[in-house]
Amino acid sequence: MAGGSAVGAKPTTEGSSTPARRGIQVIARAANILRTLEAENHGLSLSQIAERVGLARPTVQHIVAELQQQDLVMPAGPHSGFQLGPGLVRLGAAAQPGFVEIVRPFLETLFLRTDETIDLSILRGTRVYFIDQIIAQHRLRAVSAIGAAFPLISTANGKAMLAAMENETAEKIFRDTDSSEVGPGRTWDDLSRELAGIRRARVAYDREEHSEGICALGVDIGRPNGIPAAISIPVPAHRFRRRADELTREILNARKKILEALGS
Repeated sequence: MAGGSAVGAKPTTEGSSTPARRGIQVIARAANILRTLEAENHGLSLSQIAERVGLARPTVQHIVAELQQQDLVMPAGPHSGFQLGPGLVRLGAAAQPGFVEIVRPFLETLFLRTDETIDLSILRGTRVYFIDQIIAQHRLRAVSAIGAAFPLISTANGKAMLAAMENETAEKIFRDTDSSEVGPGRTWDDLSRELAGIRRARVAYDREEHSEGICALGVDIGRPNGIPAAISIPVPAHRFRRRADELTREILNARKKILEALGS
């Protein structure tokens, strides 16, 4: 039949399916890059990432640039390549709502009893990431954005998590932490003695170690979903000095109730 199509001919889908296949390939490559960075505490350069994932450097550079736009990776330092970004922490928190939802009422109660900022954080590598927060209304207050990352060694919540670990595990993390985040002249023996005190008291302190003018106290709340977690109260130094005992009582009481609620 003139002008008709051949009997049994199949419509081609190559043109429409190729972009989809390319999109899936990009997603797989991005996921591979993220998994590669997950295993590195101090970041990787573009060349190092390219070598480990088996891709050309320009391809890696393009994917990393897109991931950075989405806050999924970030610079590890001025000359240290890239590491996982805070956007992943926010996604991780959203993926485990049961844990956050269980803890949230206790954070709210602690906030009402102290009128100070309350933070919930988890451990990833050698850094502490904030995944939930209630912000105090004081004109002078301490606030860190959800998704922000802080050193483990010099923060109250970080030290609380370390103290909940076996000494060998804590020492390995200490050895893997960049010297700029450990603190000048600080040794493992120094930290080990401090962790022993934290285990006895069940509360850790940051007395302007991480930020001048800001103190904090923190307690671990076990490993919900298998991830070390802690709550903390950051306070301007002048207020901390006169409220330390009161805040210690309140955060320890909150810790006890959270552990009961989590079945720990």
